[in-house]
Formats: sequence, structure tokens, C-alpha cells
Amino acid sequence: ALYKVFASSPTAAPEPVPDDGSGETVTPNPTPAPSTPSSGDPATDLAFAIADAQAAYEAGQRALITGDFTAYDVAQKQLAAALQRAADAQALIGVAAPADEAVPADNPAA
Repeated sequence: ALYKVFASSPTAAPEPVPDDGSGETVTPNPTPAPSTPSSGDPATDLAFAIADAQAAYEAGQRALITGDFTAYDVAQKQLAAALQRAADAQALIGVAAPADEAVPADNPAA
């Protein structure tokens, strides 16, 4: 089915990137996105999503240090997906983000 949609094999290798400045052809080898399936418990899903977000952030930092912008791009996409899963899980358990907390009107220090 994917072959019909994308006119390629689902196991096809990525196309080489022409030049990374070293004069050699580079074939990107992105890390697959974390695939943490839903546990059915929003609190557990939130914890997994936060752990995945932390791992993606760290992978992105390592990629920046080594100058691997392809890996950085992959890590940023993984980070965005993990943060979206965290937001979705948070909405299911009804926990407001700290920025959404209101200061009581009767608090003179506010």
C-alpha cells in the first residue's frame, strides 16, 4: 500500500545527501522516533512522554555538539512529538500548566 502511495518501497534506503563539506556523499541515518504506545493511563502516558522529551532534547544537544544537523532535525521532531503527547496526556488528567494558575484576588502581595 505504501508503495502505491509514495511510489517507493517501505524498506527503501534514504537518498544520499550530496555534500556535507567534506567532499564525500553522506547518507543520513536518522534515529527512529520513540514509539511509546499509550498505556491507557494518562498519568503513565504523561511520565513516558516527559521521559521521551528529555531523551530527544539530550539527543539534540549531542547532535549540535557534533555538528550533525540531520540528527538534530530528527531529535527536534521527536521532541515536538513527545511534547504533544505530554500535552495530550495532561489534558486527559485535567492538570493545568503552572502558567495557567491564577493568583487569588484577595492576595495583597499579588
